[in-house]
Amino acid sequence: MRIAYFLAGIITGAFFLSVHQPMLLLFSLFLVSCAFGGLLRKLDASIALPTLLKFIVVVALVGVLTEALAILNNAGMTTAQVVALNRLFSPAPWMDIVLGLGYYVPLAVVWFFLMKRFDYQVKDAFVAMGIFGIFSEGVGLVLLSFNPLMWAYAFAVHGSYIGIPAVIFAEDQAFAGRSRAPRAKKILYGIAWSLLAFVAYTAWAALVARLGIGVSGRS
Repeated sequence: MRIAYFLAGIITGAFFLSVHQPMLLLFSLFLVSCAFGGLLRKLDASIALPTLLKFIVVVALVGVLTEALAILNNAGMTTAQVVALNRLFSPAPWMDIVLGLGYYVPLAVVWFFLMKRFDYQVKDAFVAMGIFGIFSEGVGLVLLSFNPLMWAYAFAVHGSYIGIPAVIFAEDQAFAGRSRAPRAKKILYGIAWSLLAFVAYTAWAALVARLGIGVSGRS
């Protein structure tokens, strides 16, 4: 199975590059992380830091990578187009990263406690965040496009940036003894509680704007 995940990651990555969709490389990275899940979990166990801190760092790093790929994906657009389509947190690359961290860090905290409370499997986290992405991407523009390809695109990207941490921390002792719950409940909780990250992002963006740092937008 590891070989299948690895080959799928390489093949999809090559395809996404060939069609100039670097954003979707995040999904390819998710597949590769599944292939090397055992090694990544051993690395997690070898780092003697609080799991919450490690989880936040990993989600933040994956978030920065997500935004970097989004910036590349939208490189051919004008500032006006990026703002109109809500493709990025900000049309300024450095500001996009700064604002993005105000979303990914709270999201990490939310998902840490979700995974500590319930027995989330990797696929549960991926599906919950993927569905959330369909509703949230472009602040509803993707959902209202009624375009199944755009929905699949958002599902793959958003599912991946929580799916990768879920792979890495799947066997972390901090998540031992969790309550079992139906998959539907875990997915619904994941979608609902992820809204808190949007609330936190809104507050962060307002603070940054009040301080006069850069120009904000929304991914």
